[in-house]
Amino acid sequence: RTEMGREGFVEALVDVVLCKGYNDDEDAEAAEASCRALVCLLAQGTNRDILAEGGNGDDLAELVELFANTESMAVLNTGAMAIGAMVPRERERARAALGLEGRQSPVEAAGGEKVLTRCLQWLYGLAEGGEPPAWLKRGLGLIQMTEEEAADIVKRFDADEGRRNHHNQTVCEVNASPLESVEPDEYFPQSTLFREVTVLPEPEITSKANNMLPT
Repeated sequence: RTEMGREGFVEALVDVVLCKGYNDDEDAEAAEASCRALVCLLAQGTNRDILAEGGNGDDLAELVELFANTESMAVLNTGAMAIGAMVPRERERARAALGLEGRQSPVEAAGGEKVLTRCLQWLYGLAEGGEPPAWLKRGLGLIQMTEEEAADIVKRFDADEGRRNHHNQTVCEVNASPLESVEPDEYFPQSTLFREVTVLPEPEITSKANNMLPT
């Protein structure tokens, strides 16, 4: 994924989504597939930086506007996944909320919350009756974190770090938050990101293959 990011795949996928993702037509399928591929790449931190800085910061803002207005629910769903992958991890988000370090994340500055909210309301609202997936609840929960929640999170992590130093424990031995202990790609099940498709060869290819078989 790192190599693909260096080769410009993030920018290429963004271009496809921006060109084909607004309408619910045959182009939407290409945009949806590009969003899924983008989510895979955004599991790598350097690729998240590429998206955040792309087009002098305009690429992410343009994606947010597209996902917030697209007529395709498939693009909205996979686009919200890409936005969710850009949300900072729990401790980073909490410390920023309290002004201890960092600043507002690029996805928050671009208005990413409205994409996640639209996805929740349109795809998992009362009319649908579906349970929102973990990645969506995570993204909204972190973006909408209150100062009180942030203070509790920072306090918990500081306590964990203190115990780790005191007992000379490794990071793996500390009971970290479930959200903090996984990388972004683990928020999305493989069945969500990948599809198994059976493609039949063209008739002329089948004919040539049959002619090559021994009689």
